[in-house]
Amino acid sequence: MANAALSGEDAAWLHMERDDNLMVVCGVVELATPLEFTRLEALVRQRLLSIERFTQRVVEPAGHFGPPRWACAPGFDLAHHLIRVDAGPRDERELQQWLGTLISEPLDRDQPLWRIHFLPRYGAGSLVIVRVHHALADGFALLYVLMALCDAAGNARVTIPTPSVSALQEAKQALRQPWRARRLLGLGKRFGRSLAGLITSPMDPTTPLKGPLAVQKRVAWTAPFTLERVRSAAQRHEATINDVLVSCVAGALRRYLGTRRADPNVELHAMVPVNLRSQERALAELGNRFGLVIFPLPVFLADPVERLEKVKKQMIAVKGTPEAIVAMGLLYGMGLAPVVLERLLVGFFAPKASAVLTNVPGPRERISLAGCDVSRLMFWVPQSGRLAVGISLVSYAGNVVVGVMTDAGCVPDPESIVTGFEAELAALR
Repeated sequence: MANAALSGEDAAWLHMERDDNLMVVCGVVELATPLEFTRLEALVRQRLLSIERFTQRVVEPAGHFGPPRWACAPGFDLAHHLIRVDAGPRDERELQQWLGTLISEPLDRDQPLWRIHFLPRYGAGSLVIVRVHHALADGFALLYVLMALCDAAGNARVTIPTPSVSALQEAKQALRQPWRARRLLGLGKRFGRSLAGLITSPMDPTTPLKGPLAVQKRVAWTAPFTLERVRSAAQRHEATINDVLVSCVAGALRRYLGTRRADPNVELHAMVPVNLRSQERALAELGNRFGLVIFPLPVFLADPVERLEKVKKQMIAVKGTPEAIVAMGLLYGMGLAPVVLERLLVGFFAPKASAVLTNVPGPRERISLAGCDVSRLMFWVPQSGRLAVGISLVSYAGNVVVGVMTDAGCVPDPESIVTGFEAELAALR
């Protein structure tokens, strides 16, 4: 709706942006065969521009009193947002460098906060790179946007795994059914404990993963590996696929600290986004509908099996708390607060973690875009405050890709973290 106020969560992400840490989500769709630009342009006009937010810009209130609002962008021109890149990178190394530069460029605040870069020739096919400001859509919503451009077999709707019943849904049920007041009281106590835990949790130790930020970002990613490979390791240790992936991330960070001659015997934490929306409401709402969990990573454990066991126990403990809902409420409140206070709150919570870690479940079946098969999906999410490391796990059609984005001034070699992850997965097998 035109002239609608940004939600508290969306305003929080808008104001969280810094020159050296942009709040922009980036997704890459690699196509197996070349795509004609005119077909992509027609698809964007048909499926994206029909969503009102993609033709609106953000307008700050006079004197910065009150929330920012969405307003129709005067003279909207798709050519400003859909950009063809003919002289683009030719191989993976060049693509990493090119994407690092692209991800470091801010979006124009006077225009709708998104852009698509199209590389008509890359490898055997084409690349579609979509960048969306966090105020417009979180990482999960961006995935739904990408899937809106795609088709499953037989032009069926693309489906994405959705989250299970959350503490928020339990609370709503209790409010609708007053005889469940005891459950609501219990939820209130759990929420209170989670809030207290978030506030009192200590700051992460100083390591080479933290430090002064530069403007330039760098990216790296693994080759796609099969979910079956992860599943076999999970079954062998009676763990979940997610347990294995998170354990490998902890091991990769331990290995990275070793390459920087730093003490690896530390417990670090990751900010983990938790999706709180259904696919049915994603494109209608866009924006931000996720919570955050500050998850402990047992980097201090050298043995991969011991580390996996520790992650298993911590995952079970986290699933029993409403921490993600509490964090979403904090984000909402931060967005309604004055910008100065909001930045103070970000400065208070961001040092409690050393990285952002997100797990984005993509389509289980193979999909296509404008008739071209999608061969790979990749994702990078921004890091709030002064966090310098973001790790994204993306599954698609039975494969997983791990993407790493880092600040060049703090962690100049994200490929080292990628190599460490691959070594950890091999060790668990």
